Amino acid sequence: MAFTQKDREALAQARRSLVELEVKESQAIGEVAGVLYDCGLELRGDTSWAAICSHADAIRDALAPFDSGYRAAQDDE
Repeated sequence: MAFTQKDREALAQARRSLVELEVKESQAIGEVAGVLYDCGLELRGDTSWAAICSHADAIRDALAPFDSGYRAAQDDE
């Protein structure tokens, strides 16, 4: 199977998108680590970032009913 120029361009775009996502993921992990550090938590080197982010999602979902006033105030700014 031969790749056409269009295929190569699509693959190149997919690679660029992947790199962009990796950068965003790295930044998000850094922000999570910073918040946890600010709370006085130090993480071990073998920390599972997927588990931490999953817990963060669960906490956000649990707080959602109480969060509507906060979001409304942010929207007014």
